[in-house]
Amino acid sequence: MKLISLAIRCLCASFSLCSVAEGALTYIESTNGDLSGLGAAPTILDLGIGENTIFGTMGRTTAVDADIFSFSIVGGQSLTSISLLDFAPANSAFTGSFFAIAIGSTINTSDGDSHAANSLVDGSPSELLSPDVLLGEKFSGGDSTLTNPLGPGNYTIWFQETSTSVQYTLRFTVVPEPSTLALASFAFALAARRRRSYAG
Repeated sequence: MKLISLAIRCLCASFSLCSVAEGALTYIESTNGDLSGLGAAPTILDLGIGENTIFGTMGRTTAVDADIFSFSIVGGQSLTSISLLDFAPANSAFTGSFFAIAIGSTINTSDGDSHAANSLVDGSPSELLSPDVLLGEKFSGGDSTLTNPLGPGNYTIWFQETSTSVQYTLRFTVVPEPSTLALASFAFALAARRRRSYAG
């Protein structure tokens, strides 16, 4: 009975760490609502374990539309990838879009040096959370405090183009941390072993 009780406690702990209740997010800006353009009041997105995909439009039409949103990585999870899957400028005026991450639930759109990382995105599909983009040399300032993967905490994204309208697709991949997976595997193995011993 002690082994079964331990397995149950391990399972409960692993599931509470994962917090996988809602699963991966798909956010379509044209359907779900315009993403905020305010650094002090970003749209809050609930990322889940798996591939979270955001379909958005930003840039200049009659005015400049920035897309700013925040998310949390909870304990027992990590963000392993931020991928630009698609990037479609409306015309040839495109010169490079500003992409920044701040640690916290807001972002200062007046000071590039205050971000954890920022870079000009050239528009080709790429992995943004990589040594040669956000973890490398910054377009302007940047604090270089990001790691890959990103661990638990609050983060805010600022994506902006000033020369033309751009349709884009971003994907954020969230996974359980290895320690959480190991804990869950141990609990399942323990419970299965106990069941076999009763059956025998």
